[in-house]
Amino acid sequence: MTLKFLKPKLLNIVITLALLAIPVFQEHVPTEAGGTVIENYAPLVLLFSYLYLMEWFAFLQMLLFSLLVYSVVSLIIWTAGYLIKINKKQRKQVKLKTLRDKAFYYTPRVLSVFYLLFISMFSFDVFGEGYAFWEMILGFFMHLLPSFVLLTITIIAWKKEKLGGILFIGLSIIFTVFFKTYMEIISFLLISFPLFFIGVLFLFNRFVKVIKKGKKK
Repeated sequence: MTLKFLKPKLLNIVITLALLAIPVFQEHVPTEAGGTVIENYAPLVLLFSYLYLMEWFAFLQMLLFSLLVYSVVSLIIWTAGYLIKINKKQRKQVKLKTLRDKAFYYTPRVLSVFYLLFISMFSFDVFGEGYAFWEMILGFFMHLLPSFVLLTITIIAWKKEKLGGILFIGLSIIFTVFFKTYMEIISFLLISFPLFFIGVLFLFNRFVKVIKKGKKK
């Protein structure tokens, strides 16, 4: 993959602007009574505010953040297009005649994409913790690391179901140990179990294909 996915496109720009319009940054503002009030700011508003006030360092920081958001959005859109291409290619090779065949084929793929989106949502929690700007940026990408790993495994699984299934199950074990989801049943059901379930579905779909090929012979 080259950096061509960063080429400006209308869809990428529109989604980026929509995300930058969400008030994710928080600031504790002191009140006259001696307390504090939490004010929320949208990155897009801050960007133009800093430009208007000619606060160039803050403007460059927010511009960098906007470019990082655009890069992540562009990567997600490129990945979606790439997965669609893989799906079309495999559809030509594999004939899905019955509803059951379609269910076996699409269920793990759809679930893997939804889980990827779900796990990526936790990355935005860092913006409400009151960290400094660069700490938030670092924390944001640290939180995105599991998403990048999961994205790679998802692409592999769409192309090679057996290997992808094994990797999904392996990742579920790693998440269980690393994030200690075994300590809370809800965390385990939301974080670890879906990975294991998706991995089993990919392996099961591969197993069904092998059985069918054996019967044809």
